[in-house]
Amino acid sequence: MEIVKNAYVTMEGAYYESGGIISGTQRIPTNHPMSYWQQGNEETRLAFKKDDLYLLDNIKDALYVGRIPTHFGHFLLEGLPRLCDAAIMNMPIVGYVTDGFLPEGIKATPRESINWVIKTITSEMFYELDGRTEFIVENLLVPELPMVLSCSCSEPWRMSAMIKKIVKAARSENKKIRKSNKLFLSKKNEEYEGFHDFSNPDDHISKQIAKVSYAKSLHGVTGSNTHISMFAQKNCLTSWEQRGDFDQTDRNQLICDLVKTYNNF
Repeated sequence: MEIVKNAYVTMEGAYYESGGIISGTQRIPTNHPMSYWQQGNEETRLAFKKDDLYLLDNIKDALYVGRIPTHFGHFLLEGLPRLCDAAIMNMPIVGYVTDGFLPEGIKATPRESINWVIKTITSEMFYELDGRTEFIVENLLVPELPMVLSCSCSEPWRMSAMIKKIVKAARSENKKIRKSNKLFLSKKNEEYEGFHDFSNPDDHISKQIAKVSYAKSLHGVTGSNTHISMFAQKNCLTSWEQRGDFDQTDRNQLICDLVKTYNNF
């Protein structure tokens, strides 16, 4: 983890006092295809002049979390990895939540659900970028991600402490959830014969997580709805019907199933 003195934090990334970008903080990762729609497909400045900045607020200490997208699958695979260190570090975080560039017909996960997850992870201050005010942080901690979407999942166990906190809160708020032997993770209006227990994507995220955490086996057609398998017990069996999009959806599901193998709650 890098500690940067007097760092500038904007919606594009975090920068050294000299003006150069801090590796790993840019909105579009260097190993990400520039055409990837959820990232906004915009160029990131690799350096800036102080005169280009807007109003600056000063922060003493903060953990960099960067961009948290609200598209459900991207929140799980891009947002949560940026928050995992906040679960074990008692310090403020700095970043922002955004709907990004959602395809037509795709609804953003309600901000209420996103806020609920963040508050279960940390009770410390969340300094949110809003496109107008930017921050200068006296001591900015910049962690490396435990996974890089579409490339690798190098340290999945780093997600475990955060997932345990989220599951504990979800179960506490949904005490009437019954254990399921065979849970189908459905998309909108998606049902399959032979299943009697479904996870409803319109439910509050805490209810969805609680149901998944109690399930003995998970089933579904791979997609954002099935990525929530990362909140299942390590011994929960998974059986997926592939969408055929191995470069993105199917491979990302493998990452989620790998993350769950380290869960113990």
